[in-house]
Amino acid sequence: MTCNGTKQRKHEAAYVAFARAQAPLWTRNLGLALPRRGALVDGEFRLGAVARVILIGMFALNPRLRVLFTTLADSLVTEAPEIDLPPNVSLRLALLRGPSARIGGGDSGQLIGQDYRGEPLGFVTFGGVYFPPFAWHLASDKCALLDHEGWADVSHWLNFDSMSEQRLATACDLTLPFVTHPMQHPTHKKSWLMLYAAGITEIVESTDLPRSLLSRLR
Repeated sequence: MTCNGTKQRKHEAAYVAFARAQAPLWTRNLGLALPRRGALVDGEFRLGAVARVILIGMFALNPRLRVLFTTLADSLVTEAPEIDLPPNVSLRLALLRGPSARIGGGDSGQLIGQDYRGEPLGFVTFGGVYFPPFAWHLASDKCALLDHEGWADVSHWLNFDSMSEQRLATACDLTLPFVTHPMQHPTHKKSWLMLYAAGITEIVESTDLPRSLLSRLR
């Protein structure tokens, strides 16, 4: 954990700046009608640093990753200028909505009786962070629910120089889906079959985040 904190800290300001710019997109009220996708605020951000912060966090949430992806772990520790994810693994991004937050070191499940293009409507991920204003997954290729909802693949952000700024509009689709974790979704939670490894998967969640949560970013 000391390693994660040390490597992550130098990039935290970049993540805060990115979250601050998108903070107005967090809609705490699940009952409020919203379009399917929200438009990000364009600007210059250190997106390479943003991606490193969240990826380092995934290793803290799921220590098993250090065994599964040793090359990736080494790249983060040595602060390689470009970081490649393992085959069939991607870093996914969406906009969080609702009053809940959830972080976990590995998450998987599916909606009972539903499919998308012939695949079970679910996901298998190595770590998930649902915390306003974003939702992130370090995902495998078995993620029909993320594809169905339209999550962005931002894996290439890890190849950006962590100390340089990039124009968001050139690095990502400026519209992202509003999402809620299936276990916190008013409809999906009734049919979500959650799968996890006891003793390995740590999950921390809050179901009632304060409205003033993001005010400290301003």
